[in-house]
Amino acid sequence: LSGFEIAVNKLPKSNNQQYSPGSISPFIRTWRCSLLFPVKDPQLIADKYWNDRVSWDENLLRAEVMEELVPEKVQIHRILFNALPPQPARECRLLRGRQVLLKSRHASFSAPYTMDSSVNPEDATVMGVAIVSTSVNHGIVVPEVPQELMPSAHFSKEHLIVERTIVDSRAACRVTIISEADIKGFSQEWYSSQWGHYLLRRLLALRHCFAQSPDSLQASDSTPPSPPSNSIPVSSASPPRILVPIPSSTTKSESEDQSDQSIDEDSSQEEATQILSEAF
Repeated sequence: LSGFEIAVNKLPKSNNQQYSPGSISPFIRTWRCSLLFPVKDPQLIADKYWNDRVSWDENLLRAEVMEELVPEKVQIHRILFNALPPQPARECRLLRGRQVLLKSRHASFSAPYTMDSSVNPEDATVMGVAIVSTSVNHGIVVPEVPQELMPSAHFSKEHLIVERTIVDSRAACRVTIISEADIKGFSQEWYSSQWGHYLLRRLLALRHCFAQSPDSLQASDSTPPSPPSNSIPVSSASPPRILVPIPSSTTKSESEDQSDQSIDEDSSQEEATQILSEAF
């Protein structure tokens, strides 16, 4: 695995009383998982996530755009999650938006990102792409499927950010998923032991798409500048480890880059399973 991190922020017990019946579960945590990709252009990764998730995410049965609010930027997106019997499939309708993060070519490394509407595209470098999603009630239930047979998953947060970085003097991207989800029908222990693993498997599957396409490494038209001073360094000495949920904290762990980036789908799964099992 390339350098990766998983962190979780657990709600304090005192907040449990703030949830009323019918709201999302009181034990929902906010998870963050990130992974390095050997890709120069962040827009390639964002496009694959935005337009073609069904092709690489084995947990999705279907994905479709219900309504295009702002072309290629804001839309209502319907997804259908796969589940093993006897669990039924889960439906989710997301309001999602996409924003390109730019930086002027003349700006300092520590300068913040700007939105694509405030910078001349000819004088800017794409530094990242952010995709923000949250569940909404939109449209009607699929008529041929009764509501009781297709529970709705709820995502308070389903965000993705792709940022350019430099690793060992080579251009790369760090992809981060932030997730706060209640997909119904599972216990608190299930989320604690499975949801972080699920996010990591998603990132591995997405990265595998680019490991199969070496040309993607040359897709960037411009050489990215060095990352800001507050970027997270990749440690080549520390072994990978997965962190269990802890109260109100975030913890990082990073691992060495493997020399072989052409990983097939089976080896990716074995790799993730081995690392996660060793951590526990």
